[in-house]
Amino acid sequence: MLVNSVRRALQSPTRLIGVLFLLAWWFSIVGANFFRYERRGAGAMEALPSEVYPILRLVVLGGFVVVFALRLLLSFRPPGNYQGADADVLFSTPVDPKAVLLHRFLIDYLFTLLFPIIILLFGGRQTWQGFQFLSRGVEDPALVGRMALGAFLLLSFFGVAASYAIGLTINRDTTGGRKARRWFAVLLGAVGAYLLGAAAGAVRAEDSLAAFLALADSWFARVLLFPVTAADMALGLTEGRPADAWLGFGVLLGGSVALIWAARRQAAWLYDMAARQIGGVQARREAQQQGDMFSIYGLYARQGKLKPRTPPLIYGWRATGAWAIVWREAVLQARAFGAMMLAMLVVLLFLLALFYIAYDEKSSGAVFILPLHLLLVFSFALSVAQGGFLETLRRTDVQKALPFSMMTLCLMDILGKALLPAAMGVASGLMLLVGMWRTADYGLAALLSFPGLACAVVAVQLIVILNFPHVDDPTQRGFRGLVQFLAGAVAVGPSVVVAIVFGLLGIPLTFAAVLSLLFSAGVVLAAAAVSGPLYARFNPAD
Repeated sequence: MLVNSVRRALQSPTRLIGVLFLLAWWFSIVGANFFRYERRGAGAMEALPSEVYPILRLVVLGGFVVVFALRLLLSFRPPGNYQGADADVLFSTPVDPKAVLLHRFLIDYLFTLLFPIIILLFGGRQTWQGFQFLSRGVEDPALVGRMALGAFLLLSFFGVAASYAIGLTINRDTTGGRKARRWFAVLLGAVGAYLLGAAAGAVRAEDSLAAFLALADSWFARVLLFPVTAADMALGLTEGRPADAWLGFGVLLGGSVALIWAARRQAAWLYDMAARQIGGVQARREAQQQGDMFSIYGLYARQGKLKPRTPPLIYGWRATGAWAIVWREAVLQARAFGAMMLAMLVVLLFLLALFYIAYDEKSSGAVFILPLHLLLVFSFALSVAQGGFLETLRRTDVQKALPFSMMTLCLMDILGKALLPAAMGVASGLMLLVGMWRTADYGLAALLSFPGLACAVVAVQLIVILNFPHVDDPTQRGFRGLVQFLAGAVAVGPSVVVAIVFGLLGIPLTFAAVLSLLFSAGVVLAAAAVSGPLYARFNPAD
């Protein structure tokens, strides 16, 4: 597999360009860290104060919890990655499914170890200096480093083993498997909700550090969060708790062996799960590479995975004339991107909750929360436009026959594609206006500007897709992805610059939002005017 990956990277011109670009960037910017000499005259590092060790332990614990949580979330798919050739060739051979299971297990485990290796490669000498800084003053820093590395290796091993053992249980196409999947999802949701609530309470407490340490040492963390034992294994020796360190080592190693044994006992289910996973994977993967959500949902509908829905507000709108194009797009966008929009709204609410938890009677937090909200609105608008305008290219023969000018067709198509992104911009603005009521100017500015910015991002994507319409060409698809992001940045750039200037000069951001709204309207009209001739000349047969 490794040899074939290298061969593919060197044989394909598109992949070769990417490999060469990555290597050139690494040697010119990041890899140079390895060749820099240490500054002369730098004194010896002072020992860390004792107050830092609890913070360091919490940081390591948080990282281990994230690693473990990601592995558990992967349990909701069949263990391992499989291609069509596996079902056609491998599964029909007399190779024991247990051997196939262990083979995919080792591959998954090796991939989990790539992340720290990438950090070391791209961080260079400064990464090692960071580790040296954290371990300064420790009686035996080499031992601490070995224990921390061993903790990560064992935790990753335990997490992959858990995802395989649990995945083979909850992904069975049986009544018991579906019931186990639901209960496992409920358990993970309950644990996650408890941790988020406890973390929020710790942040709001008078002594946040003590509250977090109490949470880390609580029975809940000790019983349900095995990464706690891994963290003790990494730092227990530095804190004078060798028994906890070796206990963590034993729990993770013994638990990993038990989980692998449990996974091998269920290996007979592997081929059935893998065969169901392979079905439709290739078509779905190609559609995902193109950002074509409509093809993905069409595939789901043919497989019976979607239920018919009629959005009440949209179906109640009786649009006529050119506005019927907007109505049609509203129906399609609600079906294709409604779930994605709900997920993004949850993320926006979570970010706003973080701002509320960390509120410090200053408006500095708003400076960080506004760009984050704008970035999510921007990303959603980019995704909707990319998938939506690919569908527009497929409807050319039908849509061009309508009795409207090319500019009118493009304008209505843009407005239809921009409905959900604009609605998300309005929702984000309302969240900020309510959540940051102490600094209402920021929320009002977001409410006025975000919908227009979303429409501008969508509008410029039509120009890009008409200039690079070959969706099956990987070279054109990759270049189009770069240009799409650049075009979106150009569409929102002037508004962001004006907002920054107004903020530095002390001018209310509401005035900047009004200017942004006018500029976005101009971008939409200009994009429709430019796209009209391009759309008139577009021929799907070419």
